[in-house]
Amino acid sequence: MTLSFSSPYRLFVALLSLALLGAAGCGPTGDDDDAAGDDDAADDDAADDDAADDDAAGDCSAAIPSTARVETATYTITSGGTAVWACTGASINSNGGGNTIYAEEGVSITTNGTGDVIYAKTGCTITVNGSNTVVNHESGTTVGIYGAGSVANPCGSVTFDLSNAPSGGCD
Repeated sequence: MTLSFSSPYRLFVALLSLALLGAAGCGPTGDDDDAAGDDDAADDDAADDDAADDDAAGDCSAAIPSTARVETATYTITSGGTAVWACTGASINSNGGGNTIYAEEGVSITTNGTGDVIYAKTGCTITVNGSNTVVNHESGTTVGIYGAGSVANPCGSVTFDLSNAPSGGCD
């Protein structure tokens, strides 16, 4: 097969297309087996020797800072950069941005700001109206994502490092 190009521009477009789409002329298949996150059932072998698919939800852990506000009832965050440790039964509304919420079981959270990070244990109900929010959650958590660029990351378990957490916390 002979290829001819009538101008350097057409040659450039052809080479660029080949580079972006691959030699076969088609994009990625989703079956890459070189990184977690694809849709297949094949082992992605992220530095392990088992035959299990490494796409499965892992554990999520976070250290609760000493500056975290402990909440047991209804609380609305109106500023940015706030850390809240929400105890069982609390209801948190995040209207600021860049907040981090550590939610024990059975917490209700609504976000309207940008860039929040949430760690939620089983039984939480989370509504994300804000953008670019990350929700790390255990199974049994209800998550509604309505904000642009926001994502829900399922975790096998959510654990909190309490070594610097406020004294008394959610005991």
